[in-house]
Amino acid sequence: MKKTKVLLILMSVFLCLAAAQNLWAATTVTVEGTVTEIATRPNRITIDGNGGLTDVYGIPVNYLKNQHDMVIEVGTYIIVEAYEVTHPQAGTFLVASSVTVDGVTVSVKTGGSVEGPVVEIGTRPNKLVIDANGELTDVYGVRLDYLKNQYNIDIEVGTYVSIEAYVVNTPRFGTKLVAYQITVDDVTVQLRPTP
Repeated sequence: MKKTKVLLILMSVFLCLAAAQNLWAATTVTVEGTVTEIATRPNRITIDGNGGLTDVYGIPVNYLKNQHDMVIEVGTYIIVEAYEVTHPQAGTFLVASSVTVDGVTVSVKTGGSVEGPVVEIGTRPNKLVIDANGELTDVYGVRLDYLKNQYNIDIEVGTYVSIEAYVVNTPRFGTKLVAYQITVDDVTVQLRPTP
């Protein structure tokens, strides 16, 4: 039992770190059908539809119930918009961006904007700390080596950046911003699909 809990916690941590380090390539997918299984660590549901059983991660069932009165249980008919994510070690899996039940749609990834000078740079995980009008804000998922090698963009402490990001809620790590677009010196790079 302890090994299972540890494995589930490690899987949750791994998925969060994978998202934060931009190790994935993503396309959007719609999954529609009946919920057959619900797991909360990591947040995952299994849907019987689209020709078989499909696991979708990133659906915070308790949050949707408490904040949006959206009840998801085994037998619920659901439509999920998700990103198909491919990671070198984890393989391919789906991460939800919105959930629809009984005609009501809730985004499980919302967006945010941050701009200002970089005051700190982290590489494990890839994180920029931005001084957004006096408020220090952490933004994950900006790979500096990728921007330097592919776009000749060199970000250092003091570089002014403008970032569009997903607001990602995780039960273990709370709310994080994960960049999907960055602008430096009038050059804009799309890091992930726009929500």
